[in-house]
Amino acid sequence: MISSHIAFAQSQDGTVISSGVTRQILSLSTPYLVVLFPTEMHQRFALSEKHLILGRSKEADITIPDELISREHCEIWCQNGQIWIKDLASTNGTFVDGGQITLMELGPDNRLQLGKVILRVDFKDQSEIEQEKALFEAATTDALTRIPNRRFFLERSRSELSAAKRTNRWIHAILLDVDHFKKVNDTWGHPAGDFVLREGAALLDKLRREEDLLARWGGEEFVFLLTGIDPKQALAFAERVRKTFESHRFVWDDVRIPITISLGLAGVQGAGATDLDNLISVSDTLLYQAKRAGRNQVCAQAG
Repeated sequence: MISSHIAFAQSQDGTVISSGVTRQILSLSTPYLVVLFPTEMHQRFALSEKHLILGRSKEADITIPDELISREHCEIWCQNGQIWIKDLASTNGTFVDGGQITLMELGPDNRLQLGKVILRVDFKDQSEIEQEKALFEAATTDALTRIPNRRFFLERSRSELSAAKRTNRWIHAILLDVDHFKKVNDTWGHPAGDFVLREGAALLDKLRREEDLLARWGGEEFVFLLTGIDPKQALAFAERVRKTFESHRFVWDDVRIPITISLGLAGVQGAGATDLDNLISVSDTLLYQAKRAGRNQVCAQAG
């Protein structure tokens, strides 16, 4: 049994601050750093007193292929029964439980985020780690489409917005909706509707760039968050998504179901990346403009 709390943190000016909370660790097996997301790269790395460098570089001790991660992003090590993480002046920052850190002790309750990758420290054996991975995936993955759910999207998007603000990058939200989805259910039945959503999610996942966020927003709606491209490129991406659905053969019981989508695209840059709710709201308004204008089209923010 582990009782774990943050014992020390370091402020942005480099001062080490004690929280006044002690940390108790009983005799345990080797601690591990475990990748929780993306689930497909689920791995664990044994930790020791050696300082391990995490980064995008192939020369790093733990290589993480994510363009938002610096070549040498941070380092992690054990010291006197405690596990420490230190940012190495990374471009996009090291985050623990949503807050940017410089130097911090990690416990099993903390979530470490580097770029789009989420990790945690664990002392459990392999079977327990696999069980936790399954629980995490269940909490963050849509059961029908097997892509991230709305909850996960909202948690991750706020970090992406903060990164866009710090780096003066563009960030875009695309809300898309399957046109006349009720007609699909009424004509071919709800199993056919579920098939269309699963097939559509698979198409979206293939179109998604590695750095993009994709999730099922709810019902027949999906959402993208695009970073690092300008409005013209974002519009081109949205059009590519639209055309892919229009041309794809959705076949159910040997019958092709004609499927199109409508999309709303909104973007902000740098200092304007302050309010995720507003960005999503604008995208939603544009989506319904696209539907009122006849569907099967992209409605984008002017300018």
